[in-house]
Amino acid sequence: MINLPPRGAPLNLDTVNWHYIGQYKENIEIIANRRHAQKKGFKSSLYLNSHSHLLGYQGEAIYAIETGQKTNKNLLVNGDIGYDFADGADIKTCKYWRDPWLKHPLNQEIKAKKLVLVAFDQELYRGCVVGWATPEEILNAPIYTWTEAAGPQRSLSHNQLHK
Repeated sequence: MINLPPRGAPLNLDTVNWHYIGQYKENIEIIANRRHAQKKGFKSSLYLNSHSHLLGYQGEAIYAIETGQKTNKNLLVNGDIGYDFADGADIKTCKYWRDPWLKHPLNQEIKAKKLVLVAFDQELYRGCVVGWATPEEILNAPIYTWTEAAGPQRSLSHNQLHK
């Protein structure tokens, strides 16, 4: 059963640092397509949209630019080690940039030091780091069911994240 939170205040667009990544679009799509082909059919793969690897890698590219780190372009047969970057960040990317929420499935272990929410504007091919939460904060977050396909997820509004 769908269980949505009350609507919150929209993201203040004046407080975020947008990064345009159109110049990397071709390379991002190549890497995302390789990840998709590699993981297709894996029981552990959770495809909530048809381009989940693309959206994920777009978010990783934004975080890399924001923090001066490099993205991992390697294909990892068994997935990553629970986080995407050397600083222990696990990147969660959403395409709902006006009112973004950090969401985490109930049955998924958290190995990262922090979960980082990146909002991505697909029309303008730009994104921003919205904020982050600790594993403890997301484990204590309210549970909402945004879609039947995704099931219940622990969820924090952009207003509840560290900046």
